[in-house]
Parts: sequence; structure tokens; C-alpha cells
Amino acid sequence: RALIEALSKGIPSLGSNAGGISELLPSESVFEAGNYIELKDKISKLSIDQLKDWSVRNYQKSLDYQRDNLQKRRIDFYQSFINEI
Repeated sequence: RALIEALSKGIPSLGSNAGGISELLPSESVFEAGNYIELKDKISKLSIDQLKDWSVRNYQKSLDYQRDNLQKRRIDFYQSFINEI
């Protein structure tokens, strides 16, 4: 939830491959859990232009997780389940 909140504010974000974090971020923003060297390298290579691009991309990704969008996906899922019965 913290990552989705950061994305919704357009905050450039990095995350590990633990849990569902890597599903929310593109591969260039993901590092192996516990690999602080890889994290350091990713941070040190960031440019201002890349941060700006990530900010826009992250905000756009967060829109997938707005309440209305999630509710529609839930309803569609349950409806498809009911239709198969």
C-alpha cells in the first residue's frame, strides 16, 4: 500500500522483488531483495530526466488502483465466476 501511495503522488520509486512490489514497477525500478549493492547502483545511476519520466509513469500506474477501477475489476471477476457456474 505504501508503494501505491507513493505512485499516486508521482514519486519516483524503486522496490525489491519481494512480495507484489515488482508487479507494480517496471524491471529497471526493481532490485533483488537484500541486494543493497544493486539498490545503491540503481540510485546512483538515476538522472533528473529519468526521475521525471518515472514520476509520470508511476502516477499513471497508480490510476489502475483507484477505488472505482478496483471495484469494477472485482465485479467483473465475480460476474465471470458466477457465469461459469
